[in-house]
Formats: sequence, structure tokens, C-alpha cells
Amino acid sequence: MNEQRLSSTRDFFDEITEKSYRRFMEGDVNFLMIYAMAYGLFHLADWVNHYDMPKVKDKFGEHINSGHDLWHEIIEKSITDAGLIRDLNNSAKHVKLELKYNPSTSMHYAANTYISMTGWDTASYGVSPNGGLVEVKMAEGGREILLEPVATSVFQFWEELMNEFYQKPPMVFPAGFTVPSANS
Repeated sequence: MNEQRLSSTRDFFDEITEKSYRRFMEGDVNFLMIYAMAYGLFHLADWVNHYDMPKVKDKFGEHINSGHDLWHEIIEKSITDAGLIRDLNNSAKHVKLELKYNPSTSMHYAANTYISMTGWDTASYGVSPNGGLVEVKMAEGGREILLEPVATSVFQFWEELMNEFYQKPPMVFPAGFTVPSANS
């Protein structure tokens, strides 16, 4: 019998956050992937809180006492528009964010997030079946903000933190092993 479990922050990052982000960036642009990515990017703070708070305090200071603090005091203050990831995640859950949910931005409705398809073009992510560019935009306070650069900045923050907190062991090769060259 084979079981899979999410039993560490690194597991959640590898299996949820990174996979949903990569699928989105590879052009799997639909609402399922948008919200899965937002979920992974925002809720990783809860996993860090549960499993890694001593490391967080060492890195960011004793004033960080929760995933909420990490998100608001570190991520939102260092990444422009990161609050949109939080509100995108929560607006999908609640449809409309009431003030009691204390939103980070004025993007209060799930309908404030939309997929836009343009004419024949190419880009780093999201090419439509007809060859045009597919972009995910969020309407916030009279601005249209592309999701991709915000998501990339938040993903890079988490990726660096995971690589710092969960260093992967070096690759070990058997004695006498040589790496084949391109000319082999």
C-alpha cells in the first residue's frame, strides 16, 4: 500500500503551491487553477505557522507570532499588491468580502477577477487555443492588475523561504560515476 501525506510545510509547498503555480504559468489558465494557485500561495502561511514558527521568528523577528502576522507584516509589506492574493483567495470562498473579513484591498467580489483573451499574440504564460494571449486580471480600486507578476513575486518569496528552511540533501553518485557529456 502506498500513502501520500502532507506532513510538513515543504510537502504543502511541493504538492500544492508549486504545482498549481507551475500549471498556471504553463498556460493552464482557468478559474480552477487561478483559485488553486491563490489557495496555495496564501495558505502556505498557515503551514509555516504550524511547522516553522521558530525559524520564522529567527529570520523575521519575535513580533511574528502567526501565519497572519507573517502574511501581513512581511509578505504584504514587501511585495506590491500581495494583498490581492489574500483577497482573491477569500473572495472565492465568500463571493463578497464583508468588512468583517478585514480585506487587504478593495477587491471585494469574486467577479473582480477575470480572464481576458486578446488577439494573436504570445507571452510567457497563457496562450489561448486560438493563439491569443490569455491574462488574468483583478479589478481593484479603479486599477486592472495582472495576476501573473503578483503571483510570481509571492511564489518566489515562498520558494526562497522553503529552500532556506528545508535544504535538499546534495546528490550523491556512486564511486566511478561520470556525468555524460553532450558529445557522449
